[in-house]
Amino acid sequence: MGFDYAKTAATVLRLLARFGAPTTLKVKTGQVYDPATGTTTATETTYPCTACNTQAERSYVDGTLIGDGARVFLVAPQGIPEPKPGMKLVWQGADLAVTICKPLAPAGVPVMYELQVKG
Repeated sequence: MGFDYAKTAATVLRLLARFGAPTTLKVKTGQVYDPATGTTTATETTYPCTACNTQAERSYVDGTLIGDGARVFLVAPQGIPEPKPGMKLVWQGADLAVTICKPLAPAGVPVMYELQVKG
């Protein structure tokens, strides 16, 4: 019998809900063409999620591991696709561009995502 990583993911969600805040992940899903104006508009799908803004270790903020001006968030995986660069995390009304996503997924079960964002 293996370790129950789904239970661990539920614990992460509970802790992030307690110490973090509800937020939204925005994912570009395509474009819509308006023949009347001849323009295209990007479409997005939003996914509610729970995240916590963390303090990056100063030793990691060196322009390579964590870029200057970047912020780090821990995000619960429930109900969202795996974040990728180019997606946006909405935090306190601001759209923050995801630059790096480090999934914590032992045995292939997503437990948490560590996101580096800019914006």
